[in-house]
Amino acid sequence: IQGKGWRWNVNSTLLTSAGYGEDILFARPFFDLSYAPAALKGWRFGLDMQNEWNARRISDTLSDQSFKYQQYKIYLQAHENGKVYNGLSYMLRYEHYSAGEKFSNPLVRTHTVNYNGKLLGIQRHKLNWTLTYRYYEDDRITNQNEPLKNYYLGRIRYDGYSKQNWIRWNTVYEIGAGQRERSEFAFVQVQDGQGDYQWIDNGDGIPTEDEFFISPFPDQNNFIRIPVPTGEFVPVQSTRLNQVIGLTPGSVWRGKKGIKGFLAR
Repeated sequence: IQGKGWRWNVNSTLLTSAGYGEDILFARPFFDLSYAPAALKGWRFGLDMQNEWNARRISDTLSDQSFKYQQYKIYLQAHENGKVYNGLSYMLRYEHYSAGEKFSNPLVRTHTVNYNGKLLGIQRHKLNWTLTYRYYEDDRITNQNEPLKNYYLGRIRYDGYSKQNWIRWNTVYEIGAGQRERSEFAFVQVQDGQGDYQWIDNGDGIPTEDEFFISPFPDQNNFIRIPVPTGEFVPVQSTRLNQVIGLTPGSVWRGKKGIKGFLAR
């Protein structure tokens, strides 16, 4: 529903199921209200709310697959009719998990600020950017190391091509900070020749990670390495630069003879 700068959107999903000893109730209501006053010349601000309830009960007890969340967002964005599009939003989210016969208090709380935009109206050139900051709290993490709470992600992408489309290029630059689970591995013995590693004992009879090697003789590899969850998280930072250039000589040299004709094939 829209009119006089207002836009109203309401949607809801409801699903119930019973059988095989499990009762399921799934609900997802959604609400969005926005307004674009004429004085702001194409800018629109709004509010949307989305909840999800996924309750799976065996008898009266919620299963581990049950969860629910509440999500609230306010935003400000520009119409894409201009030369530059910009969007700014703030989102608050609460997540609840199974706690016996009812859901827990919010165990995960996130605050997310997102800014994104793109350059429009320039022939043969496209530029997109996004910057996201998230403050994250998770009461389920109980390890001694203080979990990382501040995350960010920045991304810029440029796409362009020449007038006759004989050269195209794409550049993506990303930076980010987050966390990942600390990795540990266990070595499990299998039949000879079916593994990836060989154990060379240092004499104490106790296998340690530095005693496993990939043997040049495959029939001696009788251990495989499997990851073991640790439940401990460590902060990580990442930077990525990706550059792709594509050449299509056929778009300008098609029908030519000699070396140009050969390259145009």
